Amino acid sequence: MSWWRHIIFELRALIAHENTRMTVFIAAVGYAILYPLPYQHQLPTDIPMAAVDLDQSVASRRLLRMIDATPQVAVDRTVSSELVAQDLVAAQAVRGYLIIPKDFNRTLLRRSSSTLAMGGDGAYYLLYATQAEGVMGAVGALNNEISELIQLRGSPSVVNNTSAPFELALVNAFNPQLGYRNYVIPAVFLLILHQLALMGMATMTWVQRQRGVARDRYQQSWWRESSARLTAFLSVFLLLSLLYFYVLLPLYHVPISPFRIGVVAFLGVFFVATLLLGQLLGRLIPHPQIVVVVVIMSSLPLVFSAGFIWPVESIPDWWHLLMSAVPATTGIQYFLQIHLYNAPLLSVSSELIILSMIAVVTALVDYWLAARQRTSMPRTGMATEDL
Repeated sequence: MSWWRHIIFELRALIAHENTRMTVFIAAVGYAILYPLPYQHQLPTDIPMAAVDLDQSVASRRLLRMIDATPQVAVDRTVSSELVAQDLVAAQAVRGYLIIPKDFNRTLLRRSSSTLAMGGDGAYYLLYATQAEGVMGAVGALNNEISELIQLRGSPSVVNNTSAPFELALVNAFNPQLGYRNYVIPAVFLLILHQLALMGMATMTWVQRQRGVARDRYQQSWWRESSARLTAFLSVFLLLSLLYFYVLLPLYHVPISPFRIGVVAFLGVFFVATLLLGQLLGRLIPHPQIVVVVVIMSSLPLVFSAGFIWPVESIPDWWHLLMSAVPATTGIQYFLQIHLYNAPLLSVSSELIILSMIAVVTALVDYWLAARQRTSMPRTGMATEDL
């Protein structure tokens, strides 16, 4: 039988087997629809904040009104001390507090430095950062107002000394909305495809091994079996990747780079390494449900090891080296560079080499294991045309 007919057989088996069909197709569509939903309203607004106004001046009240007018923060209440504000944060009645020191108004008019203190719950970094953004914007606006007032009332020398030589405009190139969605969803989409590829390939390998289909159909040829199954699964997951990254991401308003062959080439190497690892797992496990449990339990460690949520520099070297054996750890962060940031494929050449090494080592171990299993198992004589 020709190699192309073997590929068609693997595709038919992928569609026909219920567990594999559920894992590869239905789960892929379900995750693509359900996962981005919490990020549709990704930017928090009107975060409640308490104010500790120790100055009680015109300038301090003006600052609080300006902070309350920002879309990020709502000054919920004014309290008498920092301890009261901390108790409110601990009770989650507010998410942060601002301390305005004494003599705030006088130091501003003298053009001396005045230090504002802001506190908040660091466990919710997005809320904390959004509050800081709102406070800094209001402080900057008040500072400009006072500078203009001094310039209007001062002498020419004062105007020259207080006027800024230029203005700095900051533009966020790759994450203009400063939200989680633009950098989390593409990375998690690739992690989802990685996990589904592992589970689907392992399940199909286990099923054919248990039923003797692969041994009888491919006549003891590891190469024909692996290449046909790998080509079938690779074509499916490349199509799912195009759906995820070039159809669904624009629908969710996530900025992406134009379609490039380099992105598909990187995904091809990534999925080859992933699918070969899945095939190896399918030969090792006694039951495919074990793979489902292992893959699901590994998802959270992979998320924090991939570098798009937790900095790689903060991960212990031994742990990062251990997790680098999984294609997701190497692939996700550098896929974002070429897909979102439009980096050239040559900039991730070292990562392509690592993925290729993972694929080669996994294939060699799988070949050795398959040879041992085939020599130790008797022929069943089972029909090979269907599962």
